[in-house]
Amino acid sequence: ANLALDRGAVINRYRNTLGELDAWLKALLQQFDLSSTIVVITGDHGEEMFETGRLGHASTLDAPQIRTPLAICAPAALAVATGESALLSSHADIFPTVFHMLGLEHRLSAMGRSLLGEQSPKVALVAKQNHGKTPLQWAAVTPAGTLYLTLGSDGSFAATGGDTALAAAWAGAPDAAAAARHEGPLIATVLAAERELRLARRLNR
Repeated sequence: ANLALDRGAVINRYRNTLGELDAWLKALLQQFDLSSTIVVITGDHGEEMFETGRLGHASTLDAPQIRTPLAICAPAALAVATGESALLSSHADIFPTVFHMLGLEHRLSAMGRSLLGEQSPKVALVAKQNHGKTPLQWAAVTPAGTLYLTLGSDGSFAATGGDTALAAAWAGAPDAAAAARHEGPLIATVLAAERELRLARRLNR
């Protein structure tokens, strides 16, 4: 009735499932020639483990539920950069990165960019689950903070608020040019998302 009372046991069980998944991945990857295979491991959502009092996913746009792991492993022959990155990325960046590794041009979407390319300001757009329908609640995550959006019936986004970090970044901007550095990538990402959602609606009619 009150999962929070069993928080320790729940988290321990979750860690056990991760250990089992690691074993499955090891068995799977041993069946491939990794000298000629690019492997991408990620998740379709985060998982909240009581950080804000909840357990689960797809119920909020809070950071624990929208942040996912991402590991891209490439053959040594591709001679790509290795190591960990703290830069903001999104699922939209996966295919551009793989295309970059293969020396191919990426034209799938205006939303993503190669993680191996120029590190321009980045916005990760996240949608909240809407049970098979077009999501109505979104979050535009930036290094400076998060802007919350609602998708209207006309296919346009409306800002509904921001977190305290983003508000502080805007308030602390010393001049209009500094504020524009926060605003520019946000606007460009939202407009690109609107274009792609409208295109998807036309294709699905």
